Amino acid sequence: MRETIKIIIVEDDADFAYLIQKLLKRHKDIEVVCHCSDKKDALQKVIEEEPDIVLMDLNLGTSSMDGVLLSRKIRVMTDSKVLILTASNTPDMILKAAKEAFASGYIFKNQLSLLVEDIRTTAAGYTP
Repeated sequence: MRETIKIIIVEDDADFAYLIQKLLKRHKDIEVVCHCSDKKDALQKVIEEEPDIVLMDLNLGTSSMDGVLLSRKIRVMTDSKVLILTASNTPDMILKAAKEAFASGYIFKNQLSLLVEDIRTTAAGYTP
């Protein structure tokens, strides 16, 4: 693991992405490389920047499958790990989506207090 954990945020809600960035900037061991709201731009940025972790909005675009399919592409094409961000509180659906996306874990958007710990745990090689 690097000294600094590089993060790319893929989130189509600019206000929520801003809140995540503001939260993560308080931690010297976490660097937000960029924020992407478009799935094509996101894949290109992940390939270019090689982040340790991608925070992926599950409902990116028109459906939850957009976030799942993009996460799967990222996992297959890069060494980046994916943590899914979701507002949904349906555990069965979230677990199914995380498995299909090859994600390392998921974080409920209303539980951002766990985000930093989950990022560090995932970067260290563990699944939260």
